[in-house]
Amino acid sequence: MRYSNVFEMVGNTPHVRVRARGAEGARIHIKLEGCNPTGSLKDRPCLHMIREAIKSGALRPGMTLLDSSSGNMACSIAFYGRLMGYPTTVVVNSKLTADKRNFLLYYGARLIQKGDFTIEGNRHCREMLLGEAEEKYCFLDQLHNWDNPRAHLWQTLGLGSLVYVFVLAFVIWALLAPLRPRNWSYRNVLLFLTLTSPLAFIYAIPVEKFMTRDAAVEANVVFLAIVAASRVALYVVFLRRTARMNAGGVIVGSLMPLSIIVFVLAILNLEHVMVSMMGGIRPGDVSPNDAAYTVVLFLALISFFAAPILVVIYLVLIVLAIRAKRAESRPLA
Repeated sequence: MRYSNVFEMVGNTPHVRVRARGAEGARIHIKLEGCNPTGSLKDRPCLHMIREAIKSGALRPGMTLLDSSSGNMACSIAFYGRLMGYPTTVVVNSKLTADKRNFLLYYGARLIQKGDFTIEGNRHCREMLLGEAEEKYCFLDQLHNWDNPRAHLWQTLGLGSLVYVFVLAFVIWALLAPLRPRNWSYRNVLLFLTLTSPLAFIYAIPVEKFMTRDAAVEANVVFLAIVAASRVALYVVFLRRTARMNAGGVIVGSLMPLSIIVFVLAILNLEHVMVSMMGGIRPGDVSPNDAAYTVVLFLALISFFAAPILVVIYLVLIVLAIRAKRAESRPLA
């Protein structure tokens, strides 16, 4: 196949039919994405995002392409940035291989090494480079860019949030079931969480489009506080009126799931923040998100120290519930 330019090669990779033992009746084809110009399927989303940025005016002559990547996307950005006349800065991590580093340097990319994961580089791009020279860079932001045609179907359709609701409903149902609440079933818990989920509609307000970056971060923190407070209040009412739990049961039933959620969030998302705070944050590392991180870290510490007390109360309530059940099952004298 002949192409008039290298851009026509992107995505137009060949298919090869393969034969698999035990699947003789199936027609199986493999698409050779390695035949893209840089040898990676990341050429597709990279070129598309650059073109969309030019079309929207986010990328203008003289600006520098910016993103974080562990390798393949970085190579694509450097390659197409060079071809289209845009300087490239890529925040890489410790997993960058020597051959990819040589590729990036060959095409003139400026490399900044940060951390061990792409998300750390993404945060560095957003909060350091954009904050210092926002007009200089066009941040492609492959992890959150809706122009990325490789965006995962779960993210695009919101299926991740749907699974979260089902999992959270199971955790709450299983956690409180030993306390023997009234009207307690997985269906009722799932129904409650589903009915309270629309409160999060305020997250869909695109504040970033009409507010500054710092103001948008603050607005989103306020939205988070409003949604969280309203959901907790409704959950307490649900435990009291529907599940008919006493005061002790309501306290444990509301605080234990919250403690687990906050503590898990802290472990999954804030490990780098904890290390930075313990080691002392340099003035240049301060960002608009640090206040929110501090709040979550504070809540995580409270949850950690409150956990033993909640567990003891939880076990006592289980024992009382078992005794009450036995008392009910005893025949009257």
